[in-house]
Amino acid sequence: MNSFRNQSWCGSLVKIKWDSRKLPLRHERIPLPDIYLEPTGVPTYIVKKGSRVEPKRENVVFENIVVAKTIFELVKPLYGPRGFNKIILTKKGKTKHMFVVSNLRTLAKNVKIIHPIGIAFLGAALSVETSVGDGSITSIILATKILENLEELLRKKEHPGPLVGSVLKAYNYLRNVAYNYPGLRKVEPMVAIDNVLENSVVRKLPIPDPLHIKNLALTAIEIVGLKELTEASGKFPDEIIDVKRIEGGGISDSFVVDGLALYRELPHEKMPKVVEDARIAVVKKAELRIPNQKINRYIDYEFHWKSEGYLRDFEKSKEKYLLSLIKRILDLGVNVLILEKGVDDFLLEYLANKKVLVIWRTPPPEIKRIVKAVNAVLVSSFDLLTPSDLGWAKIVEAKKINEQPWIFIRGCKNPKTIDVVLRGTSKYVMLDVEHSLMRSMRVARTLALDPRVVYGGGAFEMYIAEKLLEKSKELDPLDSYVFEAMSKAFESIPMILAESAGINPLDALVYLRREHYEEENYRAGVDVVRRRMTKEVNVLDSFQVKLSAIKAAIELVLIVLRIDRIIKIREASEAEKYYMKRQEATSPQKFKEYEKEINP
Repeated sequence: MNSFRNQSWCGSLVKIKWDSRKLPLRHERIPLPDIYLEPTGVPTYIVKKGSRVEPKRENVVFENIVVAKTIFELVKPLYGPRGFNKIILTKKGKTKHMFVVSNLRTLAKNVKIIHPIGIAFLGAALSVETSVGDGSITSIILATKILENLEELLRKKEHPGPLVGSVLKAYNYLRNVAYNYPGLRKVEPMVAIDNVLENSVVRKLPIPDPLHIKNLALTAIEIVGLKELTEASGKFPDEIIDVKRIEGGGISDSFVVDGLALYRELPHEKMPKVVEDARIAVVKKAELRIPNQKINRYIDYEFHWKSEGYLRDFEKSKEKYLLSLIKRILDLGVNVLILEKGVDDFLLEYLANKKVLVIWRTPPPEIKRIVKAVNAVLVSSFDLLTPSDLGWAKIVEAKKINEQPWIFIRGCKNPKTIDVVLRGTSKYVMLDVEHSLMRSMRVARTLALDPRVVYGGGAFEMYIAEKLLEKSKELDPLDSYVFEAMSKAFESIPMILAESAGINPLDALVYLRREHYEEENYRAGVDVVRRRMTKEVNVLDSFQVKLSAIKAAIELVLIVLRIDRIIKIREASEAEKYYMKRQEATSPQKFKEYEKEINP
C-alpha cells in the first residue's frame, strides 16, 4: 500500500464525486446523443441515431399530391349543407365505440393521419375553422384541385420554382378580383349570422330539427351581445359559452340558460330550492369553518385538550366567531352564497333556516364564470365583502333533470358568459351538435367584426374562376397555365355542391358557365337546400371566411411544391423518456421550486 502511494503518478489522482441520480434505473436508458464523431473527426450521425433522411427524389411532389387527393376524398362528402356523415368505429381499451360525425374536427381527432402532408392539410384547415368558424373543407378542396391541375405540368419536368411564382401571382390577382366582386356588400350582422348559420353550419347535423340548433345559437348571441363577442379575449368561444350535456330527452329539449347551469347538489335538505331576486356573494379561498387538522398539503396541525372544559370553550368560541361572519354576510342582504371552500355543518343548518342557498366546493374555473355571469366582484375574505361586490340574478333554482342534480342561475343582467344545456339520447350526437354550436359562435364573431358577405352556392367561386380564365389569355404560357388551373379549381366548388344535392355536376357546370361567362350573372349558383340551379341564389357567406379559406389553400399548395424530401426524426424510446422525465423532476432547479412552494 505504501509503495503504491509513493508512485510518481499517484499525486494526479483526484476524488470524483459521482451523482447516483444520473445512473439509469432498470427500466430506463440514457438517451443517445445527437452527433457521434469518429476518431478521424468525421461525423457519423448528423441527426439522431435511428432517424432517416429520405433520399432526394424527383417524384416526392407526386407522392405528396397523392396524399392530398386521399385527404380530399376523405373530407369531400362532408362539404355543403347536404353533405354526408361518416360512421367512425373506434376502440378504447376493451370498449368499442361507433358514432356518426358531420364535421372535420371530430373526424381528424379520431382518424389518425400520420403522413406529414396529411397532417399539414388537416392542421391548416382546422386553423381556418378555429379563427373564422368555417371554410376548413373549402381550403382542402381548393388546394387539392390546384395541385391536381398542376400535376400534368410537373410531369413534363417543369421545375416547381417558377410554378411557385406563378401561383403567388394568381393569388394576388384573385384577391383583387374578390374585393371587386359585385355581390360583395355589408348587411346587418344578425341578418348575416342567421343566413350563414342556417345554410353553412347546422344543416348537415344528423338530427331531425337542425334549425333548433340555429335558434339556440341566435338566442345565445342575443343574450351575450355582439359587442361581447368582438371584445372577447382568451380562449374563444369557451370564455363566452359553455355546453352542458344531459343524456335523456331529445335535441329539441335543449335550451339556453341566460346565466349558468351548475352540476351541483344542495348541501342541506332544508335549503330553499328556489331563490328569487338573488343577491349573490362569491368568495374565493376563504371558508366558513375551522378545520380540525391539515390546512393544506404542507401545513398540518392537531388540537390537544387538557380537559373537557377547554374543548367546550373552544367550540363555543368557534361558533361565536363563525356566526359573526354569517351575521356580516346576512346584513348585506345576501341570499345566495357561493364558496370555493367548505362550510361547517352547524352553519349549513343555520343558513338553511335563514333561507340562504349555499353552493360550496366550487372549482376555480366555475368561480370565474359565475363572477362574469352575475357581474359580482370576487373577494378572498368575508371582511372585504361590501354591497357593491354582490352579483344579481332574477332566480336561482335547484332541480333534477333525468335524476341529475342541477342548480340554474337565470335572468342575469348583461351576462358575459352563459350556458347551453343539450339533451339527447346519444352522447356522440350531442358532441356533434356542441361542435356546431361552437362553430356558430366563431362565425358570429367573424361577421360581427366584418359584416361583409358574398353570395354562396358557388356563385362567388364561379365569378373568380371566370376572371382567372379571362386573365390567363393575356399572359405568357406558364402563368397562363397556372391561372387556368386555379380557375378550374374554383369551378370544382359548385360542382361538389351540386353533386351533394343530387344534381349532375357537369350539367351544373355548363349552366353556371353560361350564366357567369355569357350572361355575366354573378348571382347564379346552386340552391343546395331545394336541390336545383338558380339564377339568383339567396345564400350568403362570410367574405372573411372565403378569404381565409383561399389563403390557407394557397399556402398548402406552396408547401407541397417547395418540399423536396422528408426527414423522419427518431422518437425517444419509452426507457429514454422515463430517464429524461426523472432527470427533469430531480434537477436542482426543481428542488428550489419545491422549497419555494413549501416556504413561500
